[in-house]
Amino acid sequence: KNILIAGGNGYVGSNIVKHALGHGWGVTSVSRRGNQSNYRIVKANLVPLGTFIKADCFEPEAFKEEIRGSDSVIYTIATLIDQTILGKAKPGDPGTYEYMCRY
Repeated sequence: KNILIAGGNGYVGSNIVKHALGHGWGVTSVSRRGNQSNYRIVKANLVPLGTFIKADCFEPEAFKEEIRGSDSVIYTIATLIDQTILGKAKPGDPGTYEYMCRY
């Protein structure tokens, strides 16, 4: 099995990456950072087994070939605290609920 995980460096996504790599699946992780620095993956010595891509998960054209090569795509992008509530962003700015739900 080959899976692509959008948001693979986040809390939920990194746990899915770790589990899938640990079971021998082919994993492509797409995240803003793109690196394999998430401690869950590094600590489990699974970094060499995965592919880590730096891309904006809201722009799937940037990783469309990886999507085509996957049996499944798991989308784990979410916001825990909308930055508009904290006054740190305007509605529609990257990272806000409006931005994530614009499509």
